[in-house]
Amino acid sequence: MAETISSPSPRFDGQGSESTYQALSILSVVALVVGSVFGFVVILGSLTAFLGTTPFLLPFWAAVFPMVAVLAGWIALAQIRDSAGSLTGRRFAWIGINAAFVTGLVYVTYFMANNLAVRKQAEDFANQYFETVMKGQPELSFLNMVKPAERPSTRDIDRLRPILEVTYNTTQEPTQVGAFTQYQMEMHYRLMTLFGDKATFKMIQAGFPDFVEGGYIVAMLYEVKTEAMNLRLNLKVHSANTNKGREWYVIPKSITNAERTLHPTGEKFVDQSKAAVKAIEAFQKQMTRMKLGSPSADPDFDGAFLSSFAGIGVTKSANEAQNAAFIQKRNAFFGPADGKPGRFLNPIGKSFYSDANLRASFEAEASKAFTVGSGYYPYIPTWFSATTEFALPFLREKDGYLEFTTDCMIGFIPRTMINGKLTLRTSPNADPAKPESWRVSGLELIRGRNQSKQPDQK
Repeated sequence: MAETISSPSPRFDGQGSESTYQALSILSVVALVVGSVFGFVVILGSLTAFLGTTPFLLPFWAAVFPMVAVLAGWIALAQIRDSAGSLTGRRFAWIGINAAFVTGLVYVTYFMANNLAVRKQAEDFANQYFETVMKGQPELSFLNMVKPAERPSTRDIDRLRPILEVTYNTTQEPTQVGAFTQYQMEMHYRLMTLFGDKATFKMIQAGFPDFVEGGYIVAMLYEVKTEAMNLRLNLKVHSANTNKGREWYVIPKSITNAERTLHPTGEKFVDQSKAAVKAIEAFQKQMTRMKLGSPSADPDFDGAFLSSFAGIGVTKSANEAQNAAFIQKRNAFFGPADGKPGRFLNPIGKSFYSDANLRASFEAEASKAFTVGSGYYPYIPTWFSATTEFALPFLREKDGYLEFTTDCMIGFIPRTMINGKLTLRTSPNADPAKPESWRVSGLELIRGRNQSKQPDQK
């Protein structure tokens, strides 16, 4: 009787053929599950982003999942190939590999394209901001630091200025400045407005956008170049979705000075700026020593408290010789550097902001007091201070002259404070290193306000 050999019962291996029993590769299952789940998340997230306003962004560590799926799938395929038919799961491995690779490639393409588009928008906005600064339009450039939802709708300077003053420039302490005034004292603003269209700027680098608080934040590094100085700036811009689409603003206080490089011209300007400040200080000391006028009723002052600025606040002296000497010195310092006869130095223009009552009373007095050559002295005791930072060249060449600009603060006792900018000029034939070469060529009064308490005399 012939011997029979029984064969194992046929098994289905999941690939459409009958064979002996084969174990399913664990790694092929890992590839299938991880790749499929990652693909599902990418597809669902993309659809949600397309239908909504929130972008679909995965953290960088999410790249581990498609890498695991592809790696597990390739190892599973190698094991199945070398198993001599004892392992199965080739189809599962390929599904996991393809799902992870295709959806991963789609996400990377979307991520890079989205980043490039967002960074381009951020760069265009930052360029627009710096162009506005160079034009010397503080109201419009400051608006770029206000969140889009909070920005005033008007772009008319006359209407915009009071809104900014009330909203962003009100302080509790009379000697402190508000956010709008402080912004105009920032180094990049001073430098770019000083040199105007002669300044240049460009973006050096930009980081990857980060989605925070409903918008993208992009950190950038810019370089501003002038004939006197190069300035590198760090800044961050933030986007917000509005009914106009995606709008941007510069995050307040995000602009910081990364690097400053003075050129030889800038070093010379710094030295000459110091001479201009010495000219202001010398004029103050001369006027104070003269002690024109009758003693002040205020016990804090010895004799008449002279204005160290343009003759404002000086009572008319009973001593005509002293009075004439003061007029001569004042007109010499506030006379034009080009030697032309006396002119009207009017500091009050459209840029001056104050409440209506203060403006009316101040204009009446100051319009007379700032007339070069006049003998009119309103009795408004004052104090004056000039502030500057010599790490920044405040000088520029203009029309063949050297000009120096500094911030100033004028206190009108007892209840008024004036912020302004003072400009001095020296002729090409004069030695700018000598204080006596400098003359006041302009005064721009920026802001006047009533104060809650009297500042100390300085």
